[in-house]
Amino acid sequence: MAKRQYDKMLNHQLNVAIASYCGIVNSRVEILYNTLDANPEIHERLLMQAYELGLNYDHAHAKVNGN
Repeated sequence: MAKRQYDKMLNHQLNVAIASYCGIVNSRVEILYNTLDANPEIHERLLMQAYELGLNYDHAHAKVNGN
């Protein structure tokens, strides 16, 4: 994704073009890789990663904004 800067494009599209347009001021994009892997351990790790991101979203967002 980084080679063609798709990650930056997705970040801008989702955070600015969509979330901001809808009035959502606190948004963040996280790309989860290896989602098509058949290994159950990888699925479990991805679920835990998504859970942690959601659980700590307010705290992580405050760090980014310096609050």
